[in-house]
Amino acid sequence: MPKRPKRLIFFALYLCISSAVVFLIGVVLRSGFEYIGDGRIFVFRDGLLFFLTLLVFAYTSTLALCAYTIRLPTFDYIGRIIVTNVVTYTFLGFLLSFLRIPLYSRTIVVSVFIASTVFVFAYCIIRNRLFPTIVGITSGSTPGKLDVPTTTTWRSIEDNKLSQTKFDVVVTDLDNHYNDAEARTVAELRQQGYRIYDRNQFLRSLTGRFSLKDLSLKEFENINRNRLYLYSKRMIDLAILISLLPLLIPLCIVISIIVYADSKGPVLFKQCRIGYHGRSFVLFKFRTMNHLESTPTSRFASVNDSRITRAGHFLRYFRLDELPQFWNVLKGDMSVIGPRPEQLEFVERFQNNIPFYSYRHSVRPGITGWAQVMAGYADDEHKTRIKLEYDFFYIKNISLWLEMVILLKTFGTVVLGRGAR
Repeated sequence: MPKRPKRLIFFALYLCISSAVVFLIGVVLRSGFEYIGDGRIFVFRDGLLFFLTLLVFAYTSTLALCAYTIRLPTFDYIGRIIVTNVVTYTFLGFLLSFLRIPLYSRTIVVSVFIASTVFVFAYCIIRNRLFPTIVGITSGSTPGKLDVPTTTTWRSIEDNKLSQTKFDVVVTDLDNHYNDAEARTVAELRQQGYRIYDRNQFLRSLTGRFSLKDLSLKEFENINRNRLYLYSKRMIDLAILISLLPLLIPLCIVISIIVYADSKGPVLFKQCRIGYHGRSFVLFKFRTMNHLESTPTSRFASVNDSRITRAGHFLRYFRLDELPQFWNVLKGDMSVIGPRPEQLEFVERFQNNIPFYSYRHSVRPGITGWAQVMAGYADDEHKTRIKLEYDFFYIKNISLWLEMVILLKTFGTVVLGRGAR
């Protein structure tokens, strides 16, 4: 991407101010006032200056790395910020250990790490708002055909104004045949240092969605290409389940007592769902509806549904009713992460109306998933299509990194109760 002076000035000012704040955080946490004689003076403790200098350097490195590598508002930029921070401060810890320099204060390290994450995250948000990504579009990809994110500005490329207009990236349709004029334009832009992106791939990296309008049989050629990870995914599920058992067992006992005392009926709700390779299985949840109305039906839950019990509202808000599905994970019916398993009636309807719908069954369904954290609850065919676009993106790009991003977003979804029904 060509350099932009205003962005560099903003980065320099932000770096200076935020570094000063990071330094002051350490000073406040570790220095203080002490009484000497009849007076009180501010004491700057020995070794603190060197230690804080290392932490400020680590923060500066993190901010510079994120500013350079996260130039586009991609779907996973929050996770990349956190991972960059973790790697940087872990490296700092190894460096101190290698040089045999004692850790001055764990409190300062943790506080500065949290402040660093917040400052880098704030930098990316402010920068994207002040300086939206300017995307140049060739004649084969007009803005009207694209689902344009709010953090980007899309401009058509005109051959006679190439030297006057500045872009951050250039987007074109690489699947289409170029005419000679368009080929010369793209070649000249590449010669000037611009990154050239395929239109569909670029939008997917921004939104995390796989548009059904652009889906063709050709796209299935490389789906599930990460087979090594798919084979190890079952072991990862079991490792997560085993690590959570000390928390799950007492929590499920408490919830079972609450559900039993709140309303009449069984503690668990069972329903037939469609899963891996289209096979049916029995899904388990804590019952959140009145017993007479909680029988399996082809009816979506609505906002403030009258069927939901008092305890059910709380359980659904924090997704605690999903905990028994870890039994489905243990049995192999489900994974911790994957597309949401649907009822047979809905699957049959959507297979007839939505192209490629059944391909979501090429991986195990999950307790949480990319579509769940990005699109929330789907109660009609239109929202189901949107969730299917996220499911296809997940299936095509399945990886440990993407699943880490999903777990991070799941935590935010559970805490905030987004999309609960």
